[in-house]
Amino acid sequence: MYKCIHAHSGEEIVILAPNWRSRLADLRQLDNLDCLLCQGWGQRVRVRAGKHRRWHFAHKHLQNCPFQQATPALLHARAVVYDWLASQLGAQAVDVETLVPGIDLPRPLDIWVNTPEAHCACWIIETRLQPAIRQQLQTAFQNLTVPVLVLFLVDMLHQDSNRVGTAYLTTTEREFSRRTAYDVLENVLNRPVGKSLHYLDAEQEQVTTLRDVHCIHQPQVFQGVLRVDKLVSLTLNITDAEIIHPGEQERLEKFASRQAHRREKIDLSRRALGGVLDRMLPGKQDHPVPESSQSAGNLMRLSRTPVSQIPRPDQLLNRKAVCMFCGKETDDWWYLDRATGKCKCRDCLKKGKS
Repeated sequence: MYKCIHAHSGEEIVILAPNWRSRLADLRQLDNLDCLLCQGWGQRVRVRAGKHRRWHFAHKHLQNCPFQQATPALLHARAVVYDWLASQLGAQAVDVETLVPGIDLPRPLDIWVNTPEAHCACWIIETRLQPAIRQQLQTAFQNLTVPVLVLFLVDMLHQDSNRVGTAYLTTTEREFSRRTAYDVLENVLNRPVGKSLHYLDAEQEQVTTLRDVHCIHQPQVFQGVLRVDKLVSLTLNITDAEIIHPGEQERLEKFASRQAHRREKIDLSRRALGGVLDRMLPGKQDHPVPESSQSAGNLMRLSRTPVSQIPRPDQLLNRKAVCMFCGKETDDWWYLDRATGKCKCRDCLKKGKS
């Protein structure tokens, strides 16, 4: 474990933090005085600060404590993520092995990020999980009320060597994938937007991400866009608890700008169309505006056509109908209600009845 509690002051001591890395002698003295306690069950722990392994705390007497059950791979990954976030946000904004009261988790949260603007958490998965554990985690994440970044260890990533971006996903990976704003950037096909998965290689200190992941063969063959980058080049969107690869934020901002510009043009077309219809149809001030820009364009072209030349909506049906305004039966209509068999004739249109 990387965190313990000072027995007298109650202070949390994170051995990974820069302020404690320079105070190894103080830590050893506290160890000798039995002043370092496990935050789980209050058991005494000792300092492990050798030359070859990352510094950590270990129980002096082995007992059934959840803090003692983390594997070396999980501990190493946890430390790598802590170092990455602490270098970006400052050690004061990052906590490790965080217990959240009232939240039922099988172990503490690996990482907790606490900034004045936002909070998020990180959970590392190193192997496939049993259904009960998956359900426990999903429920706990919902109760946290903060976004959770799920990182899989890279050993869980099983790619198809013949197809880039194709992977075989376990149920655990499928259930903990998540749709993000960055998946929209990779969705170029006419199908629903896929989801994202992140895999951490703690030894290489890099993250492999699959964006816009979608199923291509039930139940476990999925395909997405592959991104591999060093941790040092990645950033964390704390508000969404989402990893951002180089260039993704700039692409997302340009995409959002294009969408906003497109919506603005459509709104301008609709407002212009409303004015044209008002002039074309006297006394009608609230003519409905079509939903699509294509319909708007068609009606704008129609508004420039003399009334006598307005084409019928249904030229294939050369049928007579009763005008709902004047009550005459005629085939010289410009609008036909097929359900009732009534129409709006051109004579009434010229008189301003529409």
